[in-house]
Amino acid sequence: MSWFEWVCFIPLAVLCNTALPVPFDPVLIVFGSRHGSGGACTVAVVGSLCASVGAIADIKLGRSAHTRVSPKWLRLMPHWTGRRAYVLYFLFALLPVPFSVVRLAVVRNPPRLVPYQIAVTLGRLPRYLLAILLSS
Repeated sequence: MSWFEWVCFIPLAVLCNTALPVPFDPVLIVFGSRHGSGGACTVAVVGSLCASVGAIADIKLGRSAHTRVSPKWLRLMPHWTGRRAYVLYFLFALLPVPFSVVRLAVVRNPPRLVPYQIAVTLGRLPRYLLAILLSS
């Protein structure tokens, strides 16, 4: 990929991996399918790293919302704690299920940043690789 394509791809990858309702799969397929399998794998790796940057936004937003949301509403959100929470973060990042459930769990119980980023990154990478390889 050219530097111009990277300059376009990276902000889109970060933006699409936040709570904004912009899907990342079409962006990933457009940028990843233009190159051979080596370039596509690089796009998937960079995309999953951008998902970890988006995870920072999730945590910041979750902590901010946690202090503002009524306790009545907090009780309705998923309550994930301990190691089980990070396994669920990983599974939701890996599977094609709505990631907004994870964001609600983050609002109720904000996790530690680095383990959350690792779970999201490791969950997104195989999904992104598979999406690019199946689209080409």
